[in-house]
Amino acid sequence: LLSLFQSNILYVDDLKRVTSGITGWEKDARPLASWIMIILQSGTPLTDISPLTQLLAIVFYSVSSVFLGQILKVDNFLLLTISGIIFVLNPFNLQPYSYVFDSFTMGMAVLTAVSSYLIINKFLEQDLNIKFKGIAYISSVILLFCSLCIY
Repeated sequence: LLSLFQSNILYVDDLKRVTSGITGWEKDARPLASWIMIILQSGTPLTDISPLTQLLAIVFYSVSSVFLGQILKVDNFLLLTISGIIFVLNPFNLQPYSYVFDSFTMGMAVLTAVSSYLIINKFLEQDLNIKFKGIAYISSVILLFCSLCIY
């Protein structure tokens, strides 16, 4: 991944964002992605802050892999580590890491989707009263909706 980050190749969408300074994700029905990037960059115009966005994407994918291990109830540390490495470094994720701006929002979308399922998995299995189960269900739906608005 280090060579990927050092190359810092801007794709067509990234070139538009760097030259114009606007997000442009609203037209793709991703308003949360625009807001998150504006907050991350402390306002507009957008600038190239890579590899920060790509490094944060790796953090999000890594936390997602830990959450997946909890969901699947993997107790073996070696198996959890190997599966986490495979999850973070699989060829499907190498392409998103190369996007300077989108890698951050892709990683955050994966994390919110996995977190949504983790909430359902953890809290709805437990013997809680209906109020807490309702809060868990609503939180899960909100996180899933946020995932769709991010990527």
